[in-house]
Amino acid sequence: MFEAIEKFAAKSVTLKEARENVKDISLVKEIGIYIVLFLILYFFMVLVVAIAGYCLGNIDNFLISLFSFAVVPVGIYIYATKIEKRSWRSIGFSKGNAFSSTLKGALIGFSMFLAVVIIGLALGQFTFTGFDFSQAIYALPFLVAFTIQSFGEEIYTRGWTLTYFSKRHSILSAILAANIIFIL
Repeated sequence: MFEAIEKFAAKSVTLKEARENVKDISLVKEIGIYIVLFLILYFFMVLVVAIAGYCLGNIDNFLISLFSFAVVPVGIYIYATKIEKRSWRSIGFSKGNAFSSTLKGALIGFSMFLAVVIIGLALGQFTFTGFDFSQAIYALPFLVAFTIQSFGEEIYTRGWTLTYFSKRHSILSAILAANIIFIL
């Protein structure tokens, strides 16, 4: 399995571009950059939540905090393209088959959640008491907000972190680091 991952990484245009454009620096500086970038993004997310909370008044802060994740892809884009001088592709974006890949990923994710619900119902872990449509008005804003939040997490941990760490470390180490950071 590890050989297959190494072969895939060796052929990946995204990782090739990332490895060509990321500067070779010490591990201490690499970790420092990661922490500083995280703190800057977090600061702007908190700022967005505070401003939106002040301007919008009594609205769900959880929803606002999800929307604040829009800061992450913007910040990563600015940092990677302007400071690191990397292409947007080197963070995992390409023009080819974006819609079909996104749809495929969404269907796989939905299927996984559905499998958990079905197994939970079958094992008696969940109970179904019917639908309550009184809160349905919140479904679309939360769907959009969770999409933005998920996109931000993926860009930071897999798009930037994975490709950034793969410059100096093996692809398996970069995958491990990105996934540990994602979990945290």
